[in-house]
Amino acid sequence: MKRTKEEAEETRKNLINIALREFVKHGYDKITLENIAQKAGVTRGAIYWHFKNKSDLMESLIKQKDYESLEIMKNIFEAQDLTPLAKLEDLVFGNFPDLNDKEAKNYARIKLDLYMSYIKHGDKRKIGITFVKYISSLIKELQQSGVFKKNIDADETAFTIFTLLGGLIMRFNIGSPGHKTMQSLRNVLKTYIEQIKN
Repeated sequence: MKRTKEEAEETRKNLINIALREFVKHGYDKITLENIAQKAGVTRGAIYWHFKNKSDLMESLIKQKDYESLEIMKNIFEAQDLTPLAKLEDLVFGNFPDLNDKEAKNYARIKLDLYMSYIKHGDKRKIGITFVKYISSLIKELQQSGVFKKNIDADETAFTIFTLLGGLIMRFNIGSPGHKTMQSLRNVLKTYIEQIKN
């Protein structure tokens, strides 16, 4: 019985990973549960056994990716081979992967769904709180080493970076002029980070 549960959980995770890939590649609206079942090589019944509908799948995707994000953030923050500035940059700029224009738009849509889920349900898994905590701690280290200005408030600056991330994804998602690529979003944050350096 335990093996069956483990297999079912493995199938569920696989379906979520395939869904993420297909949503990024083709867009959330263009993919159906049947498409995902076909890509996974399972029956429609199998996918409906795991998820009530596409919204349920998206919520499950957000939850799984949240837990993965927490682990990724922890690993970056605790990495012994990275400087505090490299850690901060990895945490911030990891939100804007190198994708082609179509995939970037779809990726932004998924990120927006994630932010909207926070607004609707609250930050249950404390992704935002953890991100801000790590960024604030790194800013304090960078202030002590003279890389960042000492007269900035680390907590407020970390929260500003977090807010900028959400705002940039939202503006990109609705096609804000001048922010057509993930690189342009990175540049906005790079500019902000340069302003707080000594």
